[in-house]
Amino acid sequence: MKDKFEGALLGLAVGDALGMPFEGWVSRDIRKKWDRKSFLSRAGLKPGQFTDDTMLAMVQAESLIDKGDLDPEDTAKKLVEWYKKGDTRGIGKVSKEAIEKLLKGISWKESGIGGEMAASNGGAVRVIPLGLFYHDDLDKLKDRVKLAVEITHKNSEAIKGAQVVAYAIARACRGDLNPASLLADAAKYVGSSEMGKKLEKAQGLLDEDFPPMDALPLIGTGVNVVESVPSALYCFAFSPESFLGTVVNAVIAGGDTDTIAAIAGAISGAFNGVGSIPKEWAGGVEKGEQIISLGDRLYEAWLKRGGKSG
Repeated sequence: MKDKFEGALLGLAVGDALGMPFEGWVSRDIRKKWDRKSFLSRAGLKPGQFTDDTMLAMVQAESLIDKGDLDPEDTAKKLVEWYKKGDTRGIGKVSKEAIEKLLKGISWKESGIGGEMAASNGGAVRVIPLGLFYHDDLDKLKDRVKLAVEITHKNSEAIKGAQVVAYAIARACRGDLNPASLLADAAKYVGSSEMGKKLEKAQGLLDEDFPPMDALPLIGTGVNVVESVPSALYCFAFSPESFLGTVVNAVIAGGDTDTIAAIAGAISGAFNGVGSIPKEWAGGVEKGEQIISLGDRLYEAWLKRGGKSG
């Protein structure tokens, strides 16, 4: 079980770092530029460095470890402490606005940004540690994810997208995830919504064995959570036994490459364990050992909460 915690967090960081240089690119240009194995640099970030996606998930993990449960007030405090350091690496507009409200002393209950703009994926990647920590209680997981996401994103689709990601991580951790029906199962978990409809559409494409290069343009690869989350799940479900295949497909599809590859990498890492991540990526990603240690500490906190390791 510990290797699933480690695999999810390291998989998140590796996917993020591999996708980072190509955020906003079209698939054709990525395929020309990338050898499908190397970390590359971009605008102030060196090869192997990750973005705010990994950093915010690490903040959430630290709060779970410190408090032994989701504590929105502590999460908000830690988000502010992180933001004040100034190394925010491409933070999304919604998360930025919400954290700036927290900085002004506005309560976490009122800091979340609403409206259509907030249907973005910043909350979805941040809740990956929650999928690990509450994997043994899917109802509690759904409630905790909603609370966590609302600190920054008060949008129903953003919440459902985050619940889908956490659900996939949890099922991977439990060992009862069926990749062939994951998209349909996730649609049932979140119920009637735009997210649910898109997941069902993606399941239809998977059933017909559409390769990700053909399926993802039909699903969408933008920052909108209704596009990026189903696309990330699709990349995993198409090649569930291969971390490399999952992440490469997520990157070369284009669009919001860092977040889609981060989510896909986290699910694959949780499903296959940390040992499935190629050594050159595990060794080349920023703070790799620290992230594995964070996974260990989160696992120990889960045991302390009453989790039973199978």
